[in-house]
Amino acid sequence: MKRSIGALITLLVFCLAAVGLANAASLNLATPQVSTASAADRCTATAKAAPGVITAGTTKSVVLSGLDPKCANKKVSITPYNAQGVALATVKEKSLGQIAGGEATVTLPKAVNVASTEGAALTIGTWGIATTFTKPMPLLSCTIEGRPGVACKVTYSTDAWSNGFGLNNVVLSTTPVTVGAKWKITVNLADPLIPQPVAHLRSDLKLVDGMTCTSLPILEFVGYTEANKVTDKYGKTENFYIGGATTDRGEGTGVRLRCP
Repeated sequence: MKRSIGALITLLVFCLAAVGLANAASLNLATPQVSTASAADRCTATAKAAPGVITAGTTKSVVLSGLDPKCANKKVSITPYNAQGVALATVKEKSLGQIAGGEATVTLPKAVNVASTEGAALTIGTWGIATTFTKPMPLLSCTIEGRPGVACKVTYSTDAWSNGFGLNNVVLSTTPVTVGAKWKITVNLADPLIPQPVAHLRSDLKLVDGMTCTSLPILEFVGYTEANKVTDKYGKTENFYIGGATTDRGEGTGVRLRCP
């Protein structure tokens, strides 16, 4: 009796195994199809960004350039940020519109300070785009001669009128405090504040040797060609003046350029 039961169990196991093999043979073992996102959706890998129209040192737009026409009408998100990485304004998924000459302008929800803007995070479609942010050259900037580790800052007040301009109370300061430092001021006369053309320039600073009317709109001034025009014990300078006009006003004290 026990032998019969054992034989029956063996037969049952054999039958089940045979059924399993038959089912396995009928399975569809075709290579599975893997779904992948297409890189064709990325219209550009890189872009350049710059402030739009600047008014009183702020802008309410960013101009994107280096764009492929395929980017037209795609959703764009952009966030200008400062040196600490703090967002200054944010545009989310706004239509980029048409691309003209590789450029498009994105309007910001509020004005941002151009000098404080250090970069912009950009996505077009669903892709993050490597973006180079370029700020316009400031009206006044300064450097310290032979002291690469010393930072130079220039402050000033402005006085503008219909045919001329004045940059008053120009003061340089160094960080760390550097006594007797020799410095250079660079003036960008293409700044929107400056009326054009610049035909007459006056200053109590000296132009760098070789600077002429053909050097416009960028001019460089130094103060150390005259006595006491280096930084004092506080790492600062005295007040200086740079002014100009759109017409020639003749010779006189402090005239540095007369341009036809």
